Amino acid sequence: MSKQYAGIAWAETGYRVEVVDDAGHRVAEPSSWGGGRVAELIAWLRELGDGEAPAVVLDSTNGLLDGPMTAAGLEVYRADPWLLPPRPRFGSVTAGQLAEQARTAPGALARVTAESGTLAGRAEEYFEGVRRGEPGRAALTEAGRCFDHGRRDTSRVALTFDDGPDPVYTRQVVEILERYGARATFFCVGHHVVALPDEVRRIHAAGHELGNHSWSHPFLPDLTAQELRDQLDRTAEELDRLTGRAPTWFRPPYGSLTPRCWPPWTGIRPP
Repeated sequence: MSKQYAGIAWAETGYRVEVVDDAGHRVAEPSSWGGGRVAELIAWLRELGDGEAPAVVLDSTNGLLDGPMTAAGLEVYRADPWLLPPRPRFGSVTAGQLAEQARTAPGALARVTAESGTLAGRAEEYFEGVRRGEPGRAALTEAGRCFDHGRRDTSRVALTFDDGPDPVYTRQVVEILERYGARATFFCVGHHVVALPDEVRRIHAAGHELGNHSWSHPFLPDLTAQELRDQLDRTAEELDRLTGRAPTWFRPPYGSLTPRCWPPWTGIRPP
């Protein structure tokens, strides 16, 4: 059986998938999947491979799929910007381009596993960026706009949950918090917000804080300043539309507090 490659692109409303074989022939018709259907997408890929699912390739601006897919045992690869053609202002390159990159130059891709994490092969670059960002981080901390922790002279903790809302776990978490009379902050990604609006409303109605965690959970240093602005603005707009309140907190995906990742506008405070 020939090797199969599934390119998965993201756009505003969800994912687009194209699967090809070693010869570049389509294995199935291109398909679209909403952000709340990741479990269904994984099951479909497994069935498509007839016992061996296609190798999945994502780009570095899509950080929402590698975790659940590696946890499900799929073979996942990351394509970095220098390997790919220019992408649109809001979204990734096409699914077909990602699949073709995997088919023609698989050695240029980074293998992502549960052990290596999403940023496999780029850890040194990441930590160097964080180091260079320390002066800006210190200045924002001094100004009361960046927080690593709260007061340490009290017996309190801040409960925060990232990457939601989730179609299964968010409701369970909200119910547990309600049982104990606790409040938390949920840092949401726009892709999941538009897919699961009722879960967002449930979080808000229960009295919890909603924060901004970008739209597609990208590796922020790979974005332009305008792409970063679009990621945050669109997520904030969706949260505001659903709850009547725009978020005032921003948590960068992967903790990417590098110099170019500090939002250049006021009103959002990276913790």
